Amino acid sequence: MTVHIAKPFFAIAVSLFLAPLSFVVTTGEPIALYDGLTRSSPRDQGWIYLLDPALRNRSRQVVVDGGVNLNTRQNPTDRAGYFARLDPHETHPKLPESLDRNQEFQVGFSLHLIAESHSAPQHSGFSVIVLTHDLWGVELGFHGNSVFSRSDAFLRAEINESLPRSHSEAYLDYRLEIKDDTYRLTAGNDLVLTGSLKNYSTVGTPYDEPNLIYFGDNSISASASFNVKDFWVDIDPQEEPEDTTGPKPPDSGDGAVAFAVNQEQSSLTLSGTVFETSQVEAQADNSLVTSLSGELYVVLRDDHIFFHPNSRLKAGINGDWKPDHDSNPNAKPANFGGVIDLGLLGTALAAVRDLEFGLSDALPGRPLQPSGENSSFSAQRLSLIIPEDGESKIHLATTSLIPLKLTLSLAGLASSTNLTELPGTLAVAGSAQTLTLPIEIEVYSRAIRDDDVKLTLKGTVVAVRSQTGAEPPRLIIRQQADQIHLTWKAEIGKSYTLQHATDLTQWNLAAETLVADTDPETWSEPLTSGPRFYRLVTSE
Repeated sequence: MTVHIAKPFFAIAVSLFLAPLSFVVTTGEPIALYDGLTRSSPRDQGWIYLLDPALRNRSRQVVVDGGVNLNTRQNPTDRAGYFARLDPHETHPKLPESLDRNQEFQVGFSLHLIAESHSAPQHSGFSVIVLTHDLWGVELGFHGNSVFSRSDAFLRAEINESLPRSHSEAYLDYRLEIKDDTYRLTAGNDLVLTGSLKNYSTVGTPYDEPNLIYFGDNSISASASFNVKDFWVDIDPQEEPEDTTGPKPPDSGDGAVAFAVNQEQSSLTLSGTVFETSQVEAQADNSLVTSLSGELYVVLRDDHIFFHPNSRLKAGINGDWKPDHDSNPNAKPANFGGVIDLGLLGTALAAVRDLEFGLSDALPGRPLQPSGENSSFSAQRLSLIIPEDGESKIHLATTSLIPLKLTLSLAGLASSTNLTELPGTLAVAGSAQTLTLPIEIEVYSRAIRDDDVKLTLKGTVVAVRSQTGAEPPRLIIRQQADQIHLTWKAEIGKSYTLQHATDLTQWNLAAETLVADTDPETWSEPLTSGPRFYRLVTSE
């Protein structure tokens, strides 16, 4: 067996100049080594960013809203990653002087693993390495649906292939606890991996570096596209009380309902640049505007709205545009058709085809704010992902002295959080619910050099759910102390009347007309001394 550990990744790298910064480490609270909300890269916050090979490496580092995206998918043998410490480079100014396993310390990060592939199970496109002051520690590898630790022979040791929540669908908060000879990895409140610390130092760099923290793609046999939005260390962790307040994210399929996207009312407009300065213009009227179709899967619960990751948006065909699928100057059906003036380099024709997005929510529910008959919610930071198994492409063809034909795959290369400042709305009219979702995202690709193609997609999704013919609500009745509580599955905005009777013949009003503003809806009244029947009357 051959273990691939290429030292040039660490020895032959782009030299970085890090201005010396002063920082006094205090204990008692986590130390933020990377904060994605600052809209800057880890390198800008003190991390050492290294590439292997140092030249002609096609890895891409892009700052996205709320974090950083690192993509090594263009060439699986390329490696790239971030070190908080690695001689002879300047150490991260906030890194504690010593990571002592004899005193518990913790390392935490938020990961969204958009796409990952590997040639063997012991390889992974995203890894985290944490080594203590005496070179004991653990390297964690992440696949699309699993996480494992590496043995000192660089095989898989502890493995978890049934994570309670998936880091491939949305951000997942990980916490690595190291104490004495063991480690524990939790995801949210769930323990997902535990085992003994390892010593990898016989391999050499970087595993002989004490107090090491690293994240990135450390394999020449795997690749990944991932987002990280924070990374922290706590050398004096304090036990925190469990947070039992607020809504919890629903499990997949837990009350999710489908809103069908109205293609006539949903549209997406494309703009962008190539080589930073050349603007994408329309080939013809409306060639940069198209419709959207698909379904949004959401849960409405506890005055909150949750977006499920199986939501899909698909761009429509808006005409025949050049170039064709082989980047020849023929017009074929496409989502968008653009033309770019490249100055002395001539003109380029561009067509975007098979564009689709997955949509998921990294937040644990978005509060619905009542506004008349409608409700509004924040639409920011929804994740829109071009699926890894999709066919999304840009076809480019230049007309110049040296014609150039390019097909740029967007599948698995782009992920963006929604940048819009406009709110989403949920409107109710009769038996229909209408969900309006504004979208503004940035997508990057590569023609000649990293991120020299930047696309901005801005539009509105209107999706409708008809509740006509739904099953009548069923009353659930329970007694608590001296109160009777009635609960039923409600349609938000729908009117209900509660009646009661003692003999099932003479019904009396128990409650005035109730307009549901939550699902489920509840109502209570004092417990009576005799038997009482209840029924629920709905109003169209």
